[in-house]
Amino acid sequence: MADVCDLVVGLVREASWDEADVTRVALAMGEAVANAVEHGAGDDVRLDVEADGDRLSVRVADGGPGPDAGRLGGASLPSDPLATGGRGLYILQQVTDEIEVDASGGLHFEIRPRA
Repeated sequence: MADVCDLVVGLVREASWDEADVTRVALAMGEAVANAVEHGAGDDVRLDVEADGDRLSVRVADGGPGPDAGRLGGASLPSDPLATGGRGLYILQQVTDEIEVDASGGLHFEIRPRA
């Protein structure tokens, strides 16, 4: 999966996105894929990616129920700063422009360049 994340980061970099936006893409891809691998219903993680110069649209599906849609808008950091997990949805909320869970449990997010 790391190769796919690298490929997507390379796509937006080739589209001349600002490095700050490329970093947002890298963070979002890493968190979304890690979440799917850790919490999904097996090893069958699927990515659908659409990219152009104006936006990146990614859907990550893993066969599981997906994250609780109610947590997406109000995700927060764990109260224990030394906790080893619990930051993924918060990070996704911070670095994406739109995020949702679709009817099949897939996580969909969009990022548009800000610069």
